This record gives sequence, structure tokens and C-alpha cells, in this order.
Amino acid sequence: MEYFRHIMALRDERHFFVQFVQSGVINVDGNTATARWIIHEIGQEPREKYYNNYGVFNDKMEKINNLWAFTSRVNDYTWLDFGKFEGKPINNLNVPKNVA
Repeated sequence: MEYFRHIMALRDERHFFVQFVQSGVINVDGNTATARWIIHEIGQEPREKYYNNYGVFNDKMEKINNLWAFTSRVNDYTWLDFGKFEGKPINNLNVPKNVA
């Protein structure tokens, strides 16, 4: 529940926040496991603050009562940028909405 509240707080204080998680690799060893996931996060806060990063989630899990639970997660950033986004929303490019 704590993690959910944290994610909701991150979402609520931003104009938008998107997280892309790529296919990961999970290594199981009995009742413990490790995993790595490549991620890309992008968001914009109020007052023209920007956030754009690439990284790797390094997770540890444990099987307790036949259910898997996360015991830790570390986000190792490989690239982090707070600069203003230079792209434009698609609806400002005068592109017809029915383009196949």
C-alpha cells in the first residue's frame, strides 16, 4: 500500500507521467529471485519542469506462503535529463486524424 501511495503522489503532482517498462529478465533460485527491467520515464511538472530518463530496475523478490513479493527495487539511471521537451503534440502538427 505504501508503494501505491508513493506512485499516486508522483502522478498527482505532475501534468503527466508515463513509464515504459521493457521486457525483463527474471532469475529464480529456490524461494528467491532477481530481475532486471529496462525503463523509460517521462513527465512534466507544473511551472515548466521536465523529467526524462532511461534506467534499469534491479529487483529482488522472495516467495512467501507460495506468493512472490518484492523485497527491494533499485532504479539505476543510465540517462537523466531535466531539459525542456522540444517535440510538439501531434494535434498541433496539422496531421489528419485518420492517417493510416
